[in-house]
Parts: sequence; C-alpha cells; structure tokens
Amino acid sequence: MPKIVEFLNDAALNRYAGPRSFQRGADYYRHGHVESVHPVADGCRAAVRGQRTYRVIFSLNRGALDHGCDCPRGLEGAFCKHCVAAALAWRNSAEPLPASKPLTLKDAGKALTAMRSADIVKLLLEWAKEDSGLKQRLLQLAADARSPAVRSARALNSLRDTSGDHFAAASAIEQIEELLNEGHAALVVDLCESALRILAEHETEEFDEWAEGEDDDHWEEDEWGERDWDSGGPIDFDNARSMLCALHLRACREAAIDPVALAQRLYELEFDEDIDDFSATPEVYGELLGPAGWIAFRKLAEEGRHRTHRHTRDLIQSIARATGDTDWLIRVLSVDLSSAEKFLAVIEHLRRADRKEEVLVWMDRAVDAFPKDRTLRAVALEEYRRQGKHDKVLQLAWLTYAANPDVKAYMELRRHAGQGDDWPEWRDNAIGLIRKRLAAAKGSQKADHSILVELFLSENNAEAAWREANTGGCSDYFWLRLAELREADHPGDVAPVLLRMAEREILNPQGSSYAPAVSLLKRAAKAMDRIGASAQFAHDLAALRLKYKARRNFIKLLDSSRLLKAGTPSPGR
Repeated sequence: MPKIVEFLNDAALNRYAGPRSFQRGADYYRHGHVESVHPVADGCRAAVRGQRTYRVIFSLNRGALDHGCDCPRGLEGAFCKHCVAAALAWRNSAEPLPASKPLTLKDAGKALTAMRSADIVKLLLEWAKEDSGLKQRLLQLAADARSPAVRSARALNSLRDTSGDHFAAASAIEQIEELLNEGHAALVVDLCESALRILAEHETEEFDEWAEGEDDDHWEEDEWGERDWDSGGPIDFDNARSMLCALHLRACREAAIDPVALAQRLYELEFDEDIDDFSATPEVYGELLGPAGWIAFRKLAEEGRHRTHRHTRDLIQSIARATGDTDWLIRVLSVDLSSAEKFLAVIEHLRRADRKEEVLVWMDRAVDAFPKDRTLRAVALEEYRRQGKHDKVLQLAWLTYAANPDVKAYMELRRHAGQGDDWPEWRDNAIGLIRKRLAAAKGSQKADHSILVELFLSENNAEAAWREANTGGCSDYFWLRLAELREADHPGDVAPVLLRMAEREILNPQGSSYAPAVSLLKRAAKAMDRIGASAQFAHDLAALRLKYKARRNFIKLLDSSRLLKAGTPSPGR
C-alpha cells in the first residue's frame, strides 16, 4: 500500500497547488511556519501559522490523497500554501513526532541542554544545509561581527526574502537602526532608500495576490483598529515606510551630507517611481539644506531633467513654502495660466503672504480671463467683499446674475447691493433683464414667467407674484404655492386654480393614485362655498365626473369622498 509521502514530491505538490501557492508554501516551510506535524491513523495532521494557526490534514482514500485546511481557500477545496508547507514538513521529517503526545519547544530545550556546545553547533550547521531560513539566521549572526557593509547587505537580503512576513520585515528595519546607532549614518542613508524600494516591490506583489484571490491571510488589529505590530501576518507597509523615512532623515542629519549633494539626492528621490515616500522633501529636510542647498534645489526644480514632469509644480510649491520665497513661486506659476484653477493657485499663495493689493490685481486678471467660471466668480466676490471693494462686488455680482439670472444669483446680488442705497435701481435692472429675455423668447416657446414669480416670492411679495403668474403663466408648482398663500383671504381667486390643478392630477396621477386630485377638489369646494358658489362647484364637478367616467378608480374615490351630492352644498357649509 502506498505511503502518503509518495504523493508529496515537488512535482505533485506543484501540480496540486499551482506555482504561486507552491512557492509561497515553500517559503512558509523555510521560515518555520509549520508549528507541528504528527501522524494519525491513516495519514498526518499539521498546524501551520499564518494570520492564525491553521489545521491541515492528509489521508489516503482508496489509494488517492485527500487533503484539507481550515483557511479560507482550503475550505473551498484548494490545495493552499498551508497544505504545501505541511507536506514539505512531513516529507522532510526524519522522525515524525509521536501521535500520542506532541512535543513542545520546552522538550527541545531540555534535549539541547543535555548536549555539548560543539555538538549543538555541528547540528545547527547540518540543519542549515537543508533549511534556508535557519541558514539565513546563522549567516546574519556571523555577519554581526563583520563589516557594516556586509551587515547592511544581509539586512536588505532579509527584507527582500521576507515573502511579505511582518516579523521578518520588522527585524530587517531593526538591523538598519542598529547600524545607525553604531555611527554608520552615511551607509544607512543608502540603505533606507534601497529598503523602501524593496518594500514597494513587496506591496505591489501583495496587491497582485489579493487581486488574484491568493491572499488568504489577514492581520490582527488592536483596540483602536490599528495594525498590531506584534501580531504577525503581512507587513504593515505604512508603519514600515514611516520608520524607514524617519531613519533616513536622522541618517542624513548625522552623516552631515553636503547640502548641494543632498539637494541632488532629494530631487531624484522626489521623482523616483519606485518610491512614493519622498514628497514635500524641501519642507521635511529644510533644516539640513541651508542656503547653498536651497539654491541648488531651486535650480534643479527649474532646470533639472524632470522639469517637465507633472510633479514639478508641487515640488516648486513645496520649496517656496519652505523658503518663504513667494515672488519666485509666483514667477514660476505664472508660466502657465491656462485655467481658472491656476490663477486661483497664484491668488492663494499671495493671500497666504498677506499681499492684499496683489491679490486684487490677480483677481481682476483672473475674472477677465475666465468671466464664466462660477468657482472663480464666487472666490472673487468673497475677496472683493473682504477687502471692502463694494463697486467691484456689485459689478461681479451683476456679471454673475446676467450670466445665469436665477433666484440664487438674484439673492446674491441683493445681498451685496442691499448694503447700499442703490438696491432699488439694481432690482429694476435685474427684473428688467429677465423681462427682456422673456420677450425675446416669446413665440418660440410656451410663456412661462416662473422665474419672476419665484423672485417675487423670495421677497415675500405674494401679490406681485400672483399678478405675474396671471400675466405670463408659471409652472404648476408655483400655481399651487400661490394658491396656498391666497387661499385664506382670496378664495375666489384660487378656486379656478385648484380645479385646473385637480384636472391635471386626474390626467397624470401620481403612481396611479387619484388621492391628490380629490384633495385639490375638496379645497376647491371649500373655496367656492365661501364665496357662495357651491352650485357652480357642483355643476363643474358633475361635468368633470362625466368627462373622466372611464377612469374607474378616480370615479370610485370621488364618489366615496361625498363631494358630489345632488342639491347640497360642499362640506363645510
């Protein structure tokens, strides 16, 4: 009868798991993620550490291999990386642990204590030949006593070979910090930059695995929802990058790098596509640059090989903020004023520098260049108002209103013009502009003075709004608003409006419901009853019922309302 180990050769595992999961499982095995493996009646069981400890089982079923793992992919039936790691551990275990009572590290410690130190060294070296993870650790141990260059290379290799493991990345960063603490600042500057590139590669790989559904591990969070640095699992890239950037800044300071050379280095890092962590470096490294460094940095920003890059504009602004050289920044930004947003960027920097007169000059230029840009006009209005330029405020408010004469623009015009004595004149001009446009549109479209009705209502002038509606018409919405306003004091005016709106509701019921139409008819009945016209209402309602008798749901609802009662007035009489 075949043994399970016969099914666990590399070719079979690669076939079961696929190349990616096989490689990741092999990395898990090499880095000691298999916590235990022991035989059971017809196979073996293993515990493999991922985000948590996953249980793996292998067994033979009629000469075929059965497998299982309680990780997310394993529960879907996949031969996951934990299965690969467990299989390698079982296959390479010369003496599988007894099934009855799994041994612990405490037992291993007792065994090692009983051995001679020379034998332990020999044993570790023999194991390291087959275990690359152990070999790496022993080599690092040896490198600690050798040159800093070798130690830095080992640290990078350790970070490169982490396979996304949190503990290994943390250990590599600690090694870099130890080199800095020992006074190797110049070496650590380069080391941090290389480490950040490696982290970027790992992060890209992890994202690709997640996108492909390969990443079945998750990390633990502390009580504040932050990644727990001591919980294992995938690398916390944000934390790792932050630590490396802090070490880089400290190393640059302690290495006393020439300011011009530092400017060149930071300039290249700003545009390094493999590292996203060096932005706004002039502000972060400002104290280290000094006058010579700032001059070099400015020259690079204007003339360097990345001067046409889209990020150059942000870099220039960062330099200007750090040096306080607003004039230089304005000169650079003025090269491209192809949009209102670019004008506003100049204006914002002048405003921060409290250069009020120049703000006004640039605001005028911006409005002249982009008179239809609403955002720009709103910013300009606020700036003119803040600086007490009342005439400019009114001029711009009028331009805004004339470009789109609606209630919002009218109220804005009134807000600004109302501060002086000339509001009546501005009001006449504003209303006159609308009347002129309505007259020009006459004949090409249905008459609708809704905008004037709305303007008058915004002034709480219901009488003027009513006259305008009757003169030029308005939308149903405003007819109903006017009816509500006049219903109490002018029932004779609103009754025809309510009857007309009710008929429109019958023709276009809301969600097949005629309740709004009947509600309007009830209001019309009350209005006509108050002016002694109940008989006329009964006549009109009877005609309406006859006209729409085919709309059975409407007739049913109307009859149940008892509005139509022969020879009797409407309710409320």
